[in-house]
Amino acid sequence: MCLGISRFRFELISTLNNLRLNAKRLFLCGLLFSTGCLLASSFATAQTATPSEITEHLQAGEFSVALKLADSLPTNSRDQWLSKISEHQFSSGAYQTAYDTAGMIDGELSRSTSLSSLYANHNPPPEGLGGGITESDFQPLIDLITGTIQPDSWLDTGQGLGTIQAFPAGVFVNSSGVLSKIEPRKVNGSAEVWRQAAIESGRNALTWPSPLRKISLTRLERATQLLTAQGQPLDESMRNLAGLYAITHLIFYPETGDVVIAGPAGPWDFDEHHRAINTTSGKPILQLDDLVNCLRNANHNEGKFGCSITPRQENLVATKKFLASTHLTGRAWSAKAQSELGIQDIEVFGIPRGTHTARVLVEADYRMKLLGMGLEESIPKIPSYMDRIKLKPDGTLPSFSVVRWWFTLNEQPVSTNPDETVFTFSGSSVKVLSENEFVSHNGERIHTGKSDIPTRGFARDFTNHFDAISKKYPVYNQLKNIFDLALVAGIVRQQRTTGKIQWEQTFFGTPKKSTTPNSTHSRLTYPMKNDRAAHEVQSIISEKFLRSRKRGVHRDFHILGVSGGVSVSSAELLSESIVRNSNSELDDRLKNQTPNLQVRRWWWD
Repeated sequence: MCLGISRFRFELISTLNNLRLNAKRLFLCGLLFSTGCLLASSFATAQTATPSEITEHLQAGEFSVALKLADSLPTNSRDQWLSKISEHQFSSGAYQTAYDTAGMIDGELSRSTSLSSLYANHNPPPEGLGGGITESDFQPLIDLITGTIQPDSWLDTGQGLGTIQAFPAGVFVNSSGVLSKIEPRKVNGSAEVWRQAAIESGRNALTWPSPLRKISLTRLERATQLLTAQGQPLDESMRNLAGLYAITHLIFYPETGDVVIAGPAGPWDFDEHHRAINTTSGKPILQLDDLVNCLRNANHNEGKFGCSITPRQENLVATKKFLASTHLTGRAWSAKAQSELGIQDIEVFGIPRGTHTARVLVEADYRMKLLGMGLEESIPKIPSYMDRIKLKPDGTLPSFSVVRWWFTLNEQPVSTNPDETVFTFSGSSVKVLSENEFVSHNGERIHTGKSDIPTRGFARDFTNHFDAISKKYPVYNQLKNIFDLALVAGIVRQQRTTGKIQWEQTFFGTPKKSTTPNSTHSRLTYPMKNDRAAHEVQSIISEKFLRSRKRGVHRDFHILGVSGGVSVSSAELLSESIVRNSNSELDDRLKNQTPNLQVRRWWWD
């Protein structure tokens, strides 16, 4: 027994000694390795980069040196070589590092093409097929290197950007000249830099209220593009635009190419309808899907989009005949009228009908009709149409017509400084218009261009007290957010058309084929959520008892059904000289707060 214990102690001591010896050897190897890398880097960067030199390093698998050489080249050449290096890294199995390198490309089109190619061709190797040596065998060397070679420069320590990973054929040097480790499905490198930068000012920064939070749309596009290219979900902060619940400014920074929206922001929660709502103001948070929808629409439909809920022509014919001949009253009348007017069609134009944007437009329109017909509770400042309807002064009944209300862009003042770099939003961007349409004998709706007092009064009061009704029904604030984003997209389009900004919108823009020769894949674009959507809805019917005072007329009068919708045309509105010159102290401050190109953050306070 004692002999066994002694032998065990001897073997244990021998094992420990061997481990210490191996550790010393690893340490010396690490120092030699790091020194060699530093010497190679110093030598490489001291030389004038030539295509043949970079090619030689690529063929030898010396990607770090190739990157350092490429980084010294002019922008166009640098982007071309970064793309080539990324392809070689990808072919070698260093998928994460390939994405990191592609993310370093400055040119929008070049970066988009490179990331689209990686995304289309990325087929990760099956787990467990990494060769005869598993990833865990590299851990001692990984720990040694991260502990001895510039310990503060590693991402795992929270101090630097260096990453380390096991490589199929050994150990791989990434774009920063250091090793990188990739956990399964974990994002490192460039994408992680963008993700971490969002909370650079503190882990709970998004929970802080801010009177003026700024979001760079160009940087947000780059951050979301990198994550999507790697098959990663977008952060909740990205989809909810860092908690922004209103837009007060749109700012262009020619020096850095940033396009920035700004406004009040803060923490959010989700209501029973899954809307992101600011926890303090109760206002809905602006949505990235709506922003992308508006940008795409502005570029290809000149800012024209909307929806309509309209009665069918044959049903209007039947309804008119019914009203002219019926002697029914009460529930019997309502049931028959509902049957005659029947189904109305929901139409969406200018945007995909299954998107969040389209759903908000349709809900806002339908709910307005319910309020107008007195079928949903309004507020005292906005009496329903039914509460307003009265007999004519001569005691006769109002004539039958289709009441039409629709939302459109308000002629709100969007002021700008003289050089058009700062645009200021004020007031409400939403208004309601009205019209009474005449219905012919064959059911054709004839536009009159006019509206009677009750119809016009409801539209006027809804517009004037829009903020008040929005507090009761958040969908109207969602509608306002979309209208503001439509104005932003329209101004951005104007600035692009005049050449004042060069934002290509390669990810947020409309999907299109890659321009790369012989390429069969589509350019990687923002994946818009598109759900099933309703195409029709039961007509809204309401009635009011009115008995004519005219001698010989004893028929009761009933009101039913309305039409309308949402109609947005930002290009037309912006062309009507609503943009006025201004030069406030805040404009000057915002203009001079040029974002730091070295800090990869897409939002800040």
